[in-house]
Amino acid sequence: MDSTFPKSIPIKMQDVNQSQLEELIQNLNLLRSEMLELETSGLIAATEVHPEHHATARNLMHYLALRRHDIRQLQSKLAGLGLSSLGGTEPHVLSSLHAILNVLHKLAGSAESALASEAVPELVEGDALLEKNSEALLGAAPVARHVRIMVTMPPEAATKYELVRDLLAQGMDCMRINCAHGGPDAWSGMIRNLRRAETETNKRCKVAMDLAGPKLRTGPIEPGPTMLKYRPQRDTFGRVVSPARILGDILQRMQPHHEKKRSMLRKLHLAAAFHAEA
Repeated sequence: MDSTFPKSIPIKMQDVNQSQLEELIQNLNLLRSEMLELETSGLIAATEVHPEHHATARNLMHYLALRRHDIRQLQSKLAGLGLSSLGGTEPHVLSSLHAILNVLHKLAGSAESALASEAVPELVEGDALLEKNSEALLGAAPVARHVRIMVTMPPEAATKYELVRDLLAQGMDCMRINCAHGGPDAWSGMIRNLRRAETETNKRCKVAMDLAGPKLRTGPIEPGPTMLKYRPQRDTFGRVVSPARILGDILQRMQPHHEKKRSMLRKLHLAAAFHAEA
């Protein structure tokens, strides 16, 4: 029995509608235009990007442009043709889109020249860059698992060495310090405990200091009426055990200078009581 495969297997595209292919090409070209437009919008030039990271910065712009849209319907149509559905393209967004477009042009019998991706991560290169940057930021990949563990430090990590040591011993790969809280003394204490724990456990751990970004400051807020919240009592399964009951007299809550309104409400109250007794 000959178990060898033929050198070429003819592929029939009888079920592929030409208009469907053209629609997909048009949609992908629109996405491509938005990616390039965002890339050239000046966002990259406006920030201080190290030359080594220019390609990945462009790729980030392409990813942001892609995720502006709900592409689930587009993904289903691409998957129906056996093509990549743009899932998992984070390391090489534009290169992946170009690869899909080139295949669609061939299926449609178009004479469109193959699209090239310049100054952006290619398919293989993007994965390598992602791994390289991940290792630089989060440390080397663990042997026993595929993910790294980043732990945000609580305030007591500055003074409790045992806490930091136990976190490192249990698998912490990166210590995150939230610089929106605490101060230089507390941050130094956390790092000092980590370095001591590294010596004791013979393990290495990265430190990520998360700087606080710009915040909207509105200034002091004028005191005003508070909001009261009433909730029914629920059991452990979320089922209502007892409804919330609110008892009160609206007349007692009216301000003295609203005498006219109080009088009107009193009349309505009396009229309602008379009607109820009738």
